[in-house]
Amino acid sequence: MCLCGKNVIIRIAGLTGNADFIYEMHRDGKNMQYFRLIMGTILWCLLMSFTPSVWANQLAEIASLSQVHNLAMANLTAIIQDTTGEPVYCHYLVKNTGSDSDNIYPSSEIVFSTGGIWTIALVPFQTASTTLASPQSLSAVQTLSFFVRIIPPTDAILGSCTVKVRAVNSYFYEHAAGDGLPIGGDADAQQDMITIRLIPPSLTIMATTPSESSLVPRETLIEAVFNMDPAKWGLKMILWDESHGINVPGTIISQNNKLSFIPDTMLLPSSSYMVSISGSEFVYKWRFETMAGKDKNEQINGIQTIVNYPNPFNMNTDSYIAFSPLPADDVVIEIYTMDDKLVQTLNAQNGICLWNGKNKNGDMVSSGIYVYVVKMKALRKKGTITVIR
Repeated sequence: MCLCGKNVIIRIAGLTGNADFIYEMHRDGKNMQYFRLIMGTILWCLLMSFTPSVWANQLAEIASLSQVHNLAMANLTAIIQDTTGEPVYCHYLVKNTGSDSDNIYPSSEIVFSTGGIWTIALVPFQTASTTLASPQSLSAVQTLSFFVRIIPPTDAILGSCTVKVRAVNSYFYEHAAGDGLPIGGDADAQQDMITIRLIPPSLTIMATTPSESSLVPRETLIEAVFNMDPAKWGLKMILWDESHGINVPGTIISQNNKLSFIPDTMLLPSSSYMVSISGSEFVYKWRFETMAGKDKNEQINGIQTIVNYPNPFNMNTDSYIAFSPLPADDVVIEIYTMDDKLVQTLNAQNGICLWNGKNKNGDMVSSGIYVYVVKMKALRKKGTITVIR
């Protein structure tokens, strides 16, 4: 810069060295205002040419002011829930509270668990067979509804599982600290913690056969119906002959939420019996009496009082069908189709005969009605069985 009379001559070398710029201004008040404006602009450009990152960050901040990135998440169920083994569903709502459309990324993970292998998944509704897709595109003020499905370990009685549920938007998901874009504040991430406790179910007897204090025939069926499968409880079932002070030998069958006792021999007439079912922290007892019978030898040696159970025989839920009480071990039971083709021959053992639904070749039979014939010496008894497969 130099002063030449009334003129001011400014010579500024370009940053590239390729050219010079010369400005001549009259030293009067009006032109000096123009001079100051031009000089301020030139100095600002020079400053910004040395700080490109500042320029980029300012542009990013200006751009971010055009859209608000926010979301809200709400848990519509309790943060602590109990189950006796059934799947648990926790309902969540996630809302895009921003000013424009956004991608939302919901997720879940097991933080801590005991009692076995727990399974979790995000599903769009409780009966869904597919999981929730991610991300979910939500327009401004739109709400997303989804469920966290938590399945306890199979056959477990005790345990717990803590799950973290999280939802973030695209601004938070796609950018990290240090990339020059603002994180936090305008970007959003929401999370929630839920705990599921597996507690022992309450085992309850819904009905008994015979019923309490009833008077029944000697060939009666003895069973208890539970509110759930009693097999995993390790229950014991005892039939006590109170009139003669002895335990009655027999076979215990557990299937289809039922516990059945099949005596090896027919119950005695005019006798009092007590049935006892016991296990860990479970005891249940009931009593019944038998009717007066005919000639004892006639009843014991006969086959007309034999019953089969269960009938219908559902091979999807029942392991076998039982024939009892059998008066002797030399009893043979033959299973036929309706057109008299022999399916299977069964031999009695310990006063009972079991059929698992297989033919002589070891194949499962088809659904339908089958004929059974009980043979003991010259005696015969015929009946039908309905098989469901």
